[in-house]
Amino acid sequence: MFLFMKKILYIHHGIGIGGAPLSLLYLLQKLDREKYTPIVLCLYESEAADLYRREGIETVIAKGIYEFSHTYLSWINMQNFYIFIPQILFFIPSILKAFFIIKKLRPDIVHLNSSTLMPCAIGAKMAGCKVVWHIREPIHRGYFGLRKNFLRWGIHRFSDRVIAICKNDASYLFQSDKIRVIYNFVDFKRFNKDISGEIFRSEFHLKKDERAIGMLGGIAESKGTMEFVKAAGLVRKRIESVKFFVIGELPSEIKGFFRSFFVRITGMRHYFSEMKEFIVKEGLEKDIIFTGERSDIPHVIAGLDLIVFPSIVPHFARPVIEAGAMGKPVVASDIGGPRELVADGITGRLCQPGNVHILAEAITDILINVDISKKMGEAGFQQAKDKFDADKNAKETFLLYEGLV
Repeated sequence: MFLFMKKILYIHHGIGIGGAPLSLLYLLQKLDREKYTPIVLCLYESEAADLYRREGIETVIAKGIYEFSHTYLSWINMQNFYIFIPQILFFIPSILKAFFIIKKLRPDIVHLNSSTLMPCAIGAKMAGCKVVWHIREPIHRGYFGLRKNFLRWGIHRFSDRVIAICKNDASYLFQSDKIRVIYNFVDFKRFNKDISGEIFRSEFHLKKDERAIGMLGGIAESKGTMEFVKAAGLVRKRIESVKFFVIGELPSEIKGFFRSFFVRITGMRHYFSEMKEFIVKEGLEKDIIFTGERSDIPHVIAGLDLIVFPSIVPHFARPVIEAGAMGKPVVASDIGGPRELVADGITGRLCQPGNVHILAEAITDILINVDISKKMGEAGFQQAKDKFDADKNAKETFLLYEGLV
């Protein structure tokens, strides 16, 4: 029994709206406010911070705390090593700043929303707090393994509980009884398979018999956007009445100093330009549609016939579980993360990452075989109910809190 409400400080690292901030938002929406008082500390002022403010949660911005990033989605290599320099130079100052902020806020538990937040973990431990460390991305092996092992050591040393969002992410960590695998979850009230897709289909003037294929995740080399576009060209040669949608933020929509800097160093604009050149060259301007960022993802998925997740690096695929909740079949890369979420041949198809021809073949097979597509959607829905239910998975996280306080 809780005699007093416990304060939990959630620390979020990102600068945009993606899987990590949304997953945290969904967790906060399930939090029992009679037991816990949540505060969110964001390292940057961004759309992510607005997500939590709109939820009525106290949100604090702490500029000047640097991450220690070494993941497959944000890997510092020889080409962009200069990004790593401030992470090293400001590692200790970031620890101290995190310590003073956490000491002032006086939380009972600090819940870190990424593997990249080691300075915050150390600061929280210095402040005498219990630490729950959420690992939402697999740690990169790197060239020599030095940063990998340092990060693995830090996660083991400065946490009381570790939550990995899939077995693949857990496999990159030191083995420990602190680790729990709790899958990201989906709210079936929001991602309801009975939602009509006509709103989305009408917006883009899709004909009744026209098929719609979607990739959620925007423009990113790691997400395999170019592979999706190239596969679309191959599918279009076999199926005439089909449209392909890339759902997610476009380079032109990205504002703010930090986010614009991130776009420059990742070559996102150049990558998008190459993609558009390919589309024009192949005459696919009317077949491939970039929607930009959307806030109505359930309606988008409802209007699609198939969800594709063509990532070329391993990580958890939130669009896959959202598609499952809405009874849609999926095609995904056969790598860590998606491999746990897709039952190959049952809820969708797994394909060799980066192989455009195999990806196109899998998409085509599902589009042509309507009965199989329907059965995959039904099986995906049942799997989502069993493994990714919001109430059940959120409760597992909150039980960790109770064990700590």
